[in-house]
Amino acid sequence: MTTVLSLVAGGAVFSLLPANVRDLQRTGVVYRDLAELSPVLEVVAVRRTDNHSAILGNFLAVVESLST
Repeated sequence: MTTVLSLVAGGAVFSLLPANVRDLQRTGVVYRDLAELSPVLEVVAVRRTDNHSAILGNFLAVVESLST
């Protein structure tokens, strides 16, 4: 998020970010609320097929449980 804010502060036109980013005040950045309901976004998880670590397996199990 800080990278995106830096890009906007540096001259990028705009970005859509979650509302809690307002807490990260940056000179040259103006925050505006969206007038309509927030869009629904599809989020995906990606991984390397050759990574078989237990930690990754546990993480993916949590992600899968949240996706239903």
